[in-house]
Amino acid sequence: MANPGRAFALELNGGGGDRFALDLVGYQFPNSYDNEWDANWLQIAIQAAVGGRAWGRVDPSLLTTDVSDLADWLDAVAAGPAEHRVIDFTEPNLAFESLVRTGNEVTVRIRFEQESRPDWAPPDDDFHADLALSPEQLITAAADLRAQLRRFPPREVGQA
Repeated sequence: MANPGRAFALELNGGGGDRFALDLVGYQFPNSYDNEWDANWLQIAIQAAVGGRAWGRVDPSLLTTDVSDLADWLDAVAAGPAEHRVIDFTEPNLAFESLVRTGNEVTVRIRFEQESRPDWAPPDDDFHADLALSPEQLITAAADLRAQLRRFPPREVGQA
């Protein structure tokens, strides 16, 4: 994976070697305040491993509001019931779905599309990681995302 020593804002390890990490790198257009979309697109770094194969990407895939929504989604899944909650975003690179709760864990499926897919993934197949996560892991991930978002808060048009 790219930058193996890098600390990530959100890190999810679901056992079995599959994992997902996401970090906010910066605004895609750091000096743009004349358009709400351009002002709030974030460059994100992901690192993931599925089936023993790892990859990493940096791409402008999420808006500041998407990051906030993902943190809220993680908290809601942690609180349960978790079955079939889905969150996707304006750019369809990532999507998250809670599948089933078993005991003290919920299986979260992370789908990788377009720029977030590894080059070696079959192009027409559904490509995802299923991670068995505790509520505590989800709550920690949500808090970590919110802390990272404080570095890159939502910006208003004309704010500069």
